[in-house]
Amino acid sequence: MKTAVVIARTLLGIIFVVFGLNGFLQFLPQPEMPQAAIAFFGGLAASGFMLPTLFATQLVGGALLLLGMVPLGVVILAPVIVHIVEFHVFLAPAGLPLAVVVAATVDAPGLVEHAIFGEDVVDGRTPTRGVVFTEDVVKIAGQQGRYAMGHSCLLSNR
Repeated sequence: MKTAVVIARTLLGIIFVVFGLNGFLQFLPQPEMPQAAIAFFGGLAASGFMLPTLFATQLVGGALLLLGMVPLGVVILAPVIVHIVEFHVFLAPAGLPLAVVVAATVDAPGLVEHAIFGEDVVDGRTPTRGVVFTEDVVKIAGQQGRYAMGHSCLLSNR
């Protein structure tokens, strides 16, 4: 399982680093796109900041995956992946298979779960730290309720 996670992480990292760099350097040939997709990219390019932001996000997220900083990389790339799938579903269906592979690679081997919870699980048992964390959350919520009572003038129906 650990090998599958490393392979998925590396594959996604390479894909996003290459396509992020391609956005800046344009070393890959541009495929033919439908008119609606061209208009969409034209709007992004006309803003002057959206395409560089998108490509930088892909580059940084992919680099984080390659460096093993998976939770942060996945958080950065998740909205990009959602929009890539939406773009291909609604505007350029020819690229949908690759978009689905990318989206499926994120969770197929449990990449997200392994990155976030993998080190907390020992011998398949739930860590005791989680119980303390839950108690801390309840304690903090109780304190916030007490602080809100001190500001009753904001919460009352007077």
